[in-house]
Amino acid sequence: DYLTSKLKLFKKAKIGLVNIDMDPTYVDRIREEAEKYCKKVIYINEPAIVEGPGYIDIETYLNGKTEKFRVNIGGVYNGINAVCAINVCNELGVPIDIMRDALETVVVPGRMEHYVIKDGVDVIVDCAHNKMSYEGLFRYANVQYQGRKKYFLFGCVGDKAYNRRKEAAKILDKYADFAVITERDPGKEPVLDICNEIYNYVENKDKARIVTDRDEAVKTILDDAILLR
Repeated sequence: DYLTSKLKLFKKAKIGLVNIDMDPTYVDRIREEAEKYCKKVIYINEPAIVEGPGYIDIETYLNGKTEKFRVNIGGVYNGINAVCAINVCNELGVPIDIMRDALETVVVPGRMEHYVIKDGVDVIVDCAHNKMSYEGLFRYANVQYQGRKKYFLFGCVGDKAYNRRKEAAKILDKYADFAVITERDPGKEPVLDICNEIYNYVENKDKARIVTDRDEAVKTILDDAILLR
């Protein structure tokens, strides 16, 4: 459903941009839709990316030569997003220097926001919500914070995407040292029902607890992180 919805965007676009390094399962279908509706289709490969704590350095091919950019957000997947944005801006005639300056200072609320609090506890706030984005987040954390414990605060939305509850529980078991399951846009579903469903999928029950009030959940996990770091 998600893929089908995204493909509809090509019907409204004169120029299509396709990352051909995606899962090969989808490449042919996306290429076909882009070429059917767009007057011009640009194909890009995954750029050369070097990660640092809270930033990414990118090298990508643009206008016949290699250009370098620094993005003020961590995570390889954000580097791929940035290259898409760079190519879109290039087609719109935005000068490279302006793109470079913008990416060096970009801040996106809810996208790999970094905070450092007392006692050496680092906090990453990210809008990850499915298996792929959770794995990308933990891959980044495991590279940048080797040897550090990983605490995971999350919830799942109500009334849709029910499979993500099991996915999130599996991510918890695989990557987190401890987790707090809490509210996240429950819709008409009771928050506790959603949290209990996630918790039931968790294999190692000692690694997780439920705190339905989100403010209290944040306080709980920060207190535990400081105490048990």
